Amino acid sequence: MLPTARRRDPQRAGAGGRRAAGAAGLVDRVTARLLETRWLMRMPIPLYRAGLGWILGERLVMIEHLGRVSHEPRFVVVEVVERKRNAIRVASGFGEHAQWYRNLRANGVAYLSTGRARRVRAQVRLLDRADSETVLRRYAAAHPEAWQHLHGAMDYAAGGDAHIPVVEFAPPTGPPPTGRVAEVLPRATARLRFRQMTPADLDAMSGLLGDPDVMRFYPAPKTREQAAAWIAWNQRNYAEHGYGLWIIETHAGDFVGDCGLTWQEVNGVRKLEVGYHVTATWQRTGCATEAATACRDFAREHVGARELVAIIHPDNRASERVAEKIGMHRVEDHLAASGSRRIVLSMTL
Repeated sequence: MLPTARRRDPQRAGAGGRRAAGAAGLVDRVTARLLETRWLMRMPIPLYRAGLGWILGERLVMIEHLGRVSHEPRFVVVEVVERKRNAIRVASGFGEHAQWYRNLRANGVAYLSTGRARRVRAQVRLLDRADSETVLRRYAAAHPEAWQHLHGAMDYAAGGDAHIPVVEFAPPTGPPPTGRVAEVLPRATARLRFRQMTPADLDAMSGLLGDPDVMRFYPAPKTREQAAAWIAWNQRNYAEHGYGLWIIETHAGDFVGDCGLTWQEVNGVRKLEVGYHVTATWQRTGCATEAATACRDFAREHVGARELVAIIHPDNRASERVAEKIGMHRVEDHLAASGSRRIVLSMTL
């Protein structure tokens, strides 16, 4: 059994005991009310999303998870109850009914931010009751005062002896699970939606990257084999970062091109770039700007970069206009080892 919050019997302890028990009960009631106050519990989230979570130290962690129905990103900040060499464990104060706990149980998708680490993908394991109690016994021994009020508040909120489940986060053992619920994507726009590339997109991607008109500012159009390598590269990006270049298509499912976020070297400095390629059919329709705007917003909300750039051929005025429309301005030229020059547009996220 879990250690219980100690209470002195008021009947045996006299007036002093009654006052102590009353004070402890008041703290538990106040703590429970605070935990139920959504705006207060969400106050640290903007700090983490702005890259300032390190201010709060490593005792707290922000968990990014996915809604079970909406598939939209959700955020919660909770206390770390135990750290092991390769794992972080947290407790669900509202038990198995907490929304974030139910989301993790439904789809197992989690990205963690704690200390100076930002949006690290993690494997989720829901500990059973016995293992949860073992972890919380160690927490109670290490932090007796915090445990007294946590357990007391949860008992009060639950109306009785509360079961507090523990969730363990560990390094992933493979690529992110496939399927819609495992993806965090830019929000759909008025005309477009996003999804991850798969090998099934080879025909569409080889047609896009092999089109001389689309690729006129590249050294040469890409072969089918190079298009397959392009898809594989982006799948590695999804696994490592949680983002890359995504397929963009209409809401009816018509292929439009690709657009997304990748890390590139600009004069020896690693920077996050927004990139886009649109089929000849959909060029000059505003689709590139629409998709790039959604990716810019995604970078602000989910990626720990302070700057977003676009690296563009000097003669590609259409692509430069897209970058300008999403808020970028020209900052420098990038000189490649081959001697080729590209202009660089930038904006602060």
